[in-house]
Order: sequence, then structure tokens, then C-alpha cells
Amino acid sequence: MDRRAKYTIGYITGWHQTLKSGRSYDYRYQVAGISYKGSVGGGDPYNEAEGTPFLVKYDSIRPSSSFGYDNIPIPARFQQAPANGWLEPPFPVPKRIVDRGTKK
Repeated sequence: MDRRAKYTIGYITGWHQTLKSGRSYDYRYQVAGISYKGSVGGGDPYNEAEGTPFLVKYDSIRPSSSFGYDNIPIPARFQQAPANGWLEPPFPVPKRIVDRGTKK
């Protein structure tokens, strides 16, 4: 996904317990007017309310493939992402954090 990766805004939709990571958060995001859902382990459901916006990396060829970064909030000045996302986050994000969603 990394060469084809783009970024958009995701919104937390809820939390659930998992056997593997303990808990996961669910999120939704849009690409070109189509809604997608994702889920990723980690995070603390007590720190983020439903509807909280955060950064999502998705595959521009298969937009349903994504990785949510619940630890990267969206600055208030960004009310929405372009329909086809950003090539890079439009605000500073440490590379070590963005690389967390990268397959080596």
C-alpha cells in the first residue's frame, strides 16, 4: 500500500474487545464520496469519544484497505479532506509514527 498510500480523515465510531490486542477501535472514512469502515487494535477508548477525527492512511487502488492513527488528531483548521485524499498529511506528523502503519 505504501507507494499508493493517501491520507484522509477518519472518525471513531466505537470500540470493541478482541482476543489478540485487548481492544480495538472502529472508524469510518470517505474516499471519492464512498464510505468505508476500518478497525485497528490499540488505543484507549476512554480518551477518544465517538466522532473524534484522526488521520487515516488508505490504499488509493483499494480504498477499503486502511490504517487508522488514533494518536494523530486532525488540526481544527482541516474540516474535511479532499475527495481523493492527500498524498501526504497536510500537517506535521513524525515519520516514525506514520511508519507504524507500514508493512516492512
